[in-house]
Amino acid sequence: MTKTMLTVLLSALSLTLAGCGDSFEKVMEDRTEIQTEFVAVLKAVTDESSAKAAVPKLESLAERMKAVEAREKALGEPTEEDMKRVVEKALSGGMKDAPSSYQEIVRLNKRPELAQIIKPALTKYQDAE
Repeated sequence: MTKTMLTVLLSALSLTLAGCGDSFEKVMEDRTEIQTEFVAVLKAVTDESSAKAAVPKLESLAERMKAVEAREKALGEPTEEDMKRVVEKALSGGMKDAPSSYQEIVRLNKRPELAQIIKPALTKYQDAE
């Protein structure tokens, strides 16, 4: 009886875990979340002190983005249906922060003393994308 219960529990657990797999939509959601945090970090850079404080945050976001890239690569080539779902999600607001990041980078480039501080971390982030 105990062996049967254990088998049933393990079967139920494996079915539950099978539904928790990664997907292109989840990868895009995670990218969007990181991008939103990226913009918030850049917006907070207003002086030398905040620029220095942003460096470890940007480096952390770069590492998270690398992990998302690895997950996407592990998924293999997306199907036409995968692409359709991702595009639909992006068009419904999933990529809303992309223009903001560009605007923030332009803003910071107008402040070379701040741009110089965050440039190495910013490069790591951009390389991770």
